[in-house]
Amino acid sequence: MSSRHKRSSWAAVVVLLGGLAVLATPALADHTAPPLSVSVPGSFNSELGCAGDWMPDCPAVDLTYDSGLDRWIGTFALPAGAYEYKVTINDSWEENYGASGFPNGSNIALVLPEPLDVTFNYDPHTHIITHTGPPPPSSVSVPGNFQSELGCPGDWQPDCPVTDLTYDADLDRWIGAFTIPAGTLEFKIAINDSWDENYGAGGVSNGENMVLDLPHDARMEFSYDHGTHLVSLSIHFIELVTAPGSYQSELGCSADWMPDCVGSRLVLDQGQYRFSTKAIPPGDYEFKIAVGGDWGENYGQDGVFGGANIPFTVPTGTWNVTFHWDPVTHVPTVTVETPTSVSRASWGAVKARYR
Repeated sequence: MSSRHKRSSWAAVVVLLGGLAVLATPALADHTAPPLSVSVPGSFNSELGCAGDWMPDCPAVDLTYDSGLDRWIGTFALPAGAYEYKVTINDSWEENYGASGFPNGSNIALVLPEPLDVTFNYDPHTHIITHTGPPPPSSVSVPGNFQSELGCPGDWQPDCPVTDLTYDADLDRWIGAFTIPAGTLEFKIAINDSWDENYGAGGVSNGENMVLDLPHDARMEFSYDHGTHLVSLSIHFIELVTAPGSYQSELGCSADWMPDCVGSRLVLDQGQYRFSTKAIPPGDYEFKIAVGGDWGENYGQDGVFGGANIPFTVPTGTWNVTFHWDPVTHVPTVTVETPTSVSRASWGAVKARYR
């Protein structure tokens, strides 16, 4: 029923305020009189005896007003299937509400893996309708074009546990945070490790991919509401990650301890930042991690903000020195090891980890 389905844009789903993403709230209509009737036209209407689907004037999908609850309520026996519906007032499309109570908003998804009696509950003041449905998800994941960067075998894999969200009972939301490289991000929400139930832009069942351009690497927190099927985002951009230290002049930087020298830049790889070099000569050195190309955000020993320098030693000979930074714990580490495995038994792939 595409003519009745007005898909919300990405901007309507997520509003960025100071780097935080919050859900927009619907504008409420001002009624001078209560509705004469409320119905739930949708793709299941014919299953209930209507002449067809999406019929706002079919009495079989009318709700009944409960004056004690001040709600319009109706219970219908529906077969298994993936459906969509909206709320209409007074048997017409002239006034209708979709997801989150938006006037002329997106269709509301209803996925039933088995036959079920579904109760619809409409609030005439907020215009939000809720429905009972199948049990809550056992898992929620964020498949997208970035998953292989985080360690999944490939992209668009709803069953990869790396991009699973965790249920927060206090917030009644599914939440997870991932470090994602710069580029055009596309993703959806998948339920129970499968594409059988999935939601795209505007919370639409089987909807379009959600798309966001990331000019820099970013730490992104996804927050999914299974009631509305909408996603909100919190985004922290990581513009430049370097390992400034007393060795940088050996790598071609104009001096040591330069947080903006790309000669010691760490690259995002599967959610972690790494930089490896054989160009550091034998000696004792120190380093830290700097974020953003200056000292405004830096991490030292144990991942402490503004913490102590981290010492390391390069023995005589040629050695691989690998700097690593975890953007979640903020803990930097450095590994010094032989470039081949021949003499690892003697030095043992020396690793200095400070936490």
